[in-house]
Amino acid sequence: MLKYSFIEHPIYYLFSTLDQLIPNVQKAYAVFSDSNKNINLYALGEKSKLDLRNKKHIIQKFRAEKRNSSWMRSDMIDFLNEGKQKKKIKQLSLTDENENNILCLKFISPYDDLYDVIFIELTQSALLQFVKEGKELTTSQKTLIEALLYNTIKARIETEYDNLKTHEVIISSFENQQSKIKGSFKENEKLKRNYEQTFNYFLTSIAKEIKESEDIKLDFSPTCMTYISNLTTNLEVIRQSILQAVTVYQNLSIGKLKQITLEPENIQIIEPKAIVPKTSFSNKHQNIIDILDKYESAAIELGEKGMKVNGANVAKQCTPSITPAAISFNLKKYANTINLLLNKYDNKWSTIKNQFKPLINITEKTELDKKSKSA
Repeated sequence: MLKYSFIEHPIYYLFSTLDQLIPNVQKAYAVFSDSNKNINLYALGEKSKLDLRNKKHIIQKFRAEKRNSSWMRSDMIDFLNEGKQKKKIKQLSLTDENENNILCLKFISPYDDLYDVIFIELTQSALLQFVKEGKELTTSQKTLIEALLYNTIKARIETEYDNLKTHEVIISSFENQQSKIKGSFKENEKLKRNYEQTFNYFLTSIAKEIKESEDIKLDFSPTCMTYISNLTTNLEVIRQSILQAVTVYQNLSIGKLKQITLEPENIQIIEPKAIVPKTSFSNKHQNIIDILDKYESAAIELGEKGMKVNGANVAKQCTPSITPAAISFNLKKYANTINLLLNKYDNKWSTIKNQFKPLINITEKTELDKKSKSA
């Protein structure tokens, strides 16, 4: 299964790719703290960690020593030394230097602030891969190899930790989003429950009203309740529509009704007609304003019926009805005053100003007359 290398401790990934960095390396060990501050001792190629019994205090002491890198012998590392005695050396010889073939590298752990330690055993042949010529390494060459491997591995480990931090930020952001979504979902569920309670109370109040006024038990089928709850109109419109449905039921029934169960098809929404507000002032042009108001109301009603707003239809829709000729006469007779009123009250009579051709014609004619006089 594919997974990010930085999900686990960087040393796991380092060990899995160590042969790419140092070909033919045979032995390597690592001591490190994981994110739970547990101490781990691993060997290259081993699938499980090594036994730490009676070694932990020695390991922690070694991890606390402040030295980034050094060359060592196996007998110098107590917790890796399987019964070997330390060599007592008064003065180092070249042979002794060659026996220091374990490179010890230390990197500060972000989990317990001690050093994570890597031990890499390098044979003479493995070391010679780093130099172009010669059969034996000098001390200065080993120092260069030590610095090269330390900086290379340090860069790898730091990159893995940086990637882990980035990953943790992303995960944290994702978890925050999940938390917000869950919170929003809970809030929506709460609002939904409150709405359902209010809605049920609303229908119960209407049923009670019908029971008291008509002595009829009013019920709603489940599909009818769903249909009503999804309506977007206001509650008073819904109430009037339900009352009308009950009235229709009564008129279609023979004898006294005791119970009614409404279905969605019984509910015909009664939207209130748009009312053209009367101008709240009185002046010498009030009679012409009343005429324009009457034509506007007729035009709105035609629009609601899907009919054309023309002279014949507007005349017929007026209450009481008039003739198209009467409309033409009024518009022509009061053309100048009408244009003054249209300019003064530009937020009124929008339907006839935009759709009623007889009115549009006199406004256009007035504009042409003004232009010809100015010319």
